[in-house]
Amino acid sequence: MKISPKKFLGQNFLINKGIVEKIISASDLSKNDMVLEVGPGMGALTQELIKYAGRVIAVEKDKRFFELLKEKFKDADNIELINADIIKFYQLPTTNYKLVANIPYNITGQFFQKFLLTENRPSLIVVMVQKEVGERLLGKKDRSLLTLATELYGRAEKICDVSPGSFNPPPKVTSMVVKMTATPSSFLPLTKGEEGWGMEQKIMRLAKIGFSSRRKKLLSNLSTGLKKDKKYLADIFLRLGLNTNARAEELSKSDWLKLAENIKN
Repeated sequence: MKISPKKFLGQNFLINKGIVEKIISASDLSKNDMVLEVGPGMGALTQELIKYAGRVIAVEKDKRFFELLKEKFKDADNIELINADIIKFYQLPTTNYKLVANIPYNITGQFFQKFLLTENRPSLIVVMVQKEVGERLLGKKDRSLLTLATELYGRAEKICDVSPGSFNPPPKVTSMVVKMTATPSSFLPLTKGEEGWGMEQKIMRLAKIGFSSRRKKLLSNLSTGLKKDKKYLADIFLRLGLNTNARAEELSKSDWLKLAENIKN
């Protein structure tokens, strides 16, 4: 059955077997692992995931590909196929899981917000993104809200670049496979309701305001967004040794933590 990719869904399907092998290798899979795959498409990656993982949950938004996958993997006993929009699908695994995704690039921001800030984050993420986004995840490009969210989650490393010809249809940009590993944190435990989870949410709230207007100084953005007096905020900046003329991208993870600890709600 021939199915044409839908441009408005950002569908570009991976056809390079060498890249599939690199993704599988980076995922460090064993039969004890549960994997959540986002956007399996025609199942090129899914076919390998079910060989190495104990269980695979594959979430596909497009009904056409969902039906194709049901037929293709009808004899596999370790896969669960779900026809849903991953951004709106909230029944994420409640136990330890790994996330593998070749996501449509038009949902990148929503995707990372969902999985990096959820209560039960994956222990490992292997994801295909635009190279520019990958460089932000790695902190190689200008720091952004995405860079900070990645640092709060754990550690990111580049696996490989992926040329447009590795997909059908070829996208207009070079892609990158990035591996992200969750790391324990003394002040950011993952359980909602604990003090650390609340602190993480506060950091991201401040950062969203801080990055809302990148040309403006962080102090001005926070004053407007939090409805706080500039002098009150400037005093905090000076006490913490932060430049009152700094912009959001100039702050480190520890700087954001200090601000979150000192700015009262």
